[in-house]
Amino acid sequence: MDRLGSKPLHEYLRDHAQKHPDRAAIIWYGRTITYAELDEWSGRVAGVLKDWGVHSGDRVALYMGNCPQYLMTFLGTQKLGAVVSPVSPSFKSWELEYQLQDSGAKVLVADRRLIAQWLPVRRTFPDMRVLVSDYRDFVPEHTPFTAFGEAPELPPLCEAGEWSQVVPSAAPAPTLFHVPVDHVSLMMYTSGSTGMPKGAMLTYENAWYKAAAGSEANGIGSEDILLTVMPLSHIAGLLMGLGVPIYLGATQVLLHQFNPEAVIQAVGTYQCSFWYSVAPMNRAVLDCLDSGDVRMRSLRHNLCTSFGIPLTEALGREWTQKTGCVIHEAAYGLTETHTADTYMPAGDVRWGTVGKPVGDTVLRIVDPDTGHDTRPGEAGEIWVKNRGAFKGYWNQPEATQRALREGYVLTGDIGHLDPDGYLY
Repeated sequence: MDRLGSKPLHEYLRDHAQKHPDRAAIIWYGRTITYAELDEWSGRVAGVLKDWGVHSGDRVALYMGNCPQYLMTFLGTQKLGAVVSPVSPSFKSWELEYQLQDSGAKVLVADRRLIAQWLPVRRTFPDMRVLVSDYRDFVPEHTPFTAFGEAPELPPLCEAGEWSQVVPSAAPAPTLFHVPVDHVSLMMYTSGSTGMPKGAMLTYENAWYKAAAGSEANGIGSEDILLTVMPLSHIAGLLMGLGVPIYLGATQVLLHQFNPEAVIQAVGTYQCSFWYSVAPMNRAVLDCLDSGDVRMRSLRHNLCTSFGIPLTEALGREWTQKTGCVIHEAAYGLTETHTADTYMPAGDVRWGTVGKPVGDTVLRIVDPDTGHDTRPGEAGEIWVKNRGAFKGYWNQPEATQRALREGYVLTGDIGHLDPDGYLY
């Protein structure tokens, strides 16, 4: 599992850029971005942020949908030793304001289409610098995919710079190599079951470990072509759309958002072999496939999460019949563990479960009343211990104390283990 060892993902990017500079890192609606280019672009973003006064430990908020700039900014921020704080692109102004205030972000990188949500709160952050990106910037003029709509005009913003004008001319910042792997590199906001969202502090090692363990458990290799549709602003989408491909040096076909016809076209055009989805996506794709349609036949493995609708055995059987692709429940996990604490053995799929512990993960099922482990097969609170466990909640010592105990993350979820170690 160690491959090149536990180290920040941007160092894996550097290694791939040196060893395989011309290998495609991202295919974006017909535009290929190589590993050398991704390394250079992320270095230029780091240069802009450095010029704007971002230092190690500072927070940079990403308020964007899927696009190449997301990966470039994410990796560029971490090249400075700074902390990425993803913001859901579905957030409204008050939600954006809350996260920016709570995280103490120094810079906001926002998509042009979302900048309207920034305008009502900008006076709350007089010192905030803003970098405005447009996900159409890397789309080729003659893309084979459906054209995108017009982006809104950018109002005069003295605190803002446009990506297309600022980043290409920036000098790449010297990469801060050998950042301690236990340093916080990512602050993902999660609300849990109650209260306002809290910033879960995740480290370079958390990200490396889950990318390594998830790749190995699911048989994903550098030769795979991954389809990325899940939002990078969510921990599962981030793991499968950034962590895994960058760790492996694999190619990913990146889509801005889900559209069943775009998925079918992407798989057919680029011969994608691996996809991580949620069950409603598979249902929508199936409804667009005629019998005998071969455009999805390059897929060999589809990890899927029951979200919105369950991934049932019947749905899985229909998917395999129409695509020839293995599909099963992806994993169990949570933001506080960088997700994917279990995996489903592809050769021994058990419907109704979320699989077995991944890597060196230890699962305990604990009686919430007594604090003792339950007997085999009995339900209790799921406790998780592995190298994905977070360092705590930002400025929330009491919540941190409740969530962490003896190296375990107390999930608040109820489950049980069967005699073979499958989690229900």
